[in-house]
Amino acid sequence: MGFALADRYDIGIPESTRQRVKRAAEEIGYRPNLAARALVSGKTNTITIAFPGIIEAFHSKVLQVFERMTNAHGYHLISTTIGHIAPSNALPDLWDLLNAPNDAVILVDVFDRYRPYVDELVPSSKPIISMGIVDLPSVDSIHIDLSTAAAIACEHLLLPDRNHVVFFGANMPASEIPAYIERCLQGEGDPRCVAYCRTTSAHGIVPRIIGGTDWDRPATIAALEQYIAVNGCPDAMICTNDVFAMRALGALRRMGYRIPHDVRVVGCDGIEAGEDMDPALSTIVQPVKEMCTAAWEMLEARLSAPEAPRQNVRLMAEFVARRSSDSVL
Repeated sequence: MGFALADRYDIGIPESTRQRVKRAAEEIGYRPNLAARALVSGKTNTITIAFPGIIEAFHSKVLQVFERMTNAHGYHLISTTIGHIAPSNALPDLWDLLNAPNDAVILVDVFDRYRPYVDELVPSSKPIISMGIVDLPSVDSIHIDLSTAAAIACEHLLLPDRNHVVFFGANMPASEIPAYIERCLQGEGDPRCVAYCRTTSAHGIVPRIIGGTDWDRPATIAALEQYIAVNGCPDAMICTNDVFAMRALGALRRMGYRIPHDVRVVGCDGIEAGEDMDPALSTIVQPVKEMCTAAWEMLEARLSAPEAPRQNVRLMAEFVARRSSDSVL
């Protein structure tokens, strides 16, 4: 029965018998044991996709688009995170992924602090594909270039006599921000922060970064409120992602500020909910569908040619101006 259902034509099974077995299996609702099949074939038809720390709102869109692609090609997709306990825990997390029952691992937005852990696992017995805003040079990579669009967004926010422009959403304690700004000015760090620091500095404006974390909404809002209490309300802000921008819109409105009359706001990632905000959110849109398509094509190529040279694709993000950053003088 197993040979017939597995379409083993190297076994001498009459075609009439093969078809009777398949009909009988269908009538009784037989389903193959995937674990047993994987032991025989060495293939699980499963792919694991991993995100750093938490799965953010933007990442849920990436997950949705990539899952449709994997399902359309007969694969199952399993999502997980790495470094959710601490960045230093990323190495054992990655090791577990590579030893799990899957055929490949997709890493999304694995930031520079995780790079040494990925490098330590290369070469790997399984394909590792990186996609997102960080280019990992040791593995196949689809790199989204945010720098150009972020610089355009910053230039968009700079106006004569209204140049108190801040970056909101650096995931670090306030004590580490001054040193981080210096690193960004040298080109080291999150590409959004790098573009912000370099653009403001080029205009003679002191870069200012406000902290916050995706997983602690009250603390993030408190950081913005404390900054305004000490430094006054900024004229404009560019946020690390659209969720931070939405939090900023709500907090600023509760404090009595008008958007964009008093404060102009830009987010990042391009999640659809931003278009439904009042005012509609200006943002840096990442090409999710193109990124996921390139990742799938890259994975297929790697599975068919494990020893081929490293693959690398660069895609550009795009700044989209909406009402939240209108110039209202």
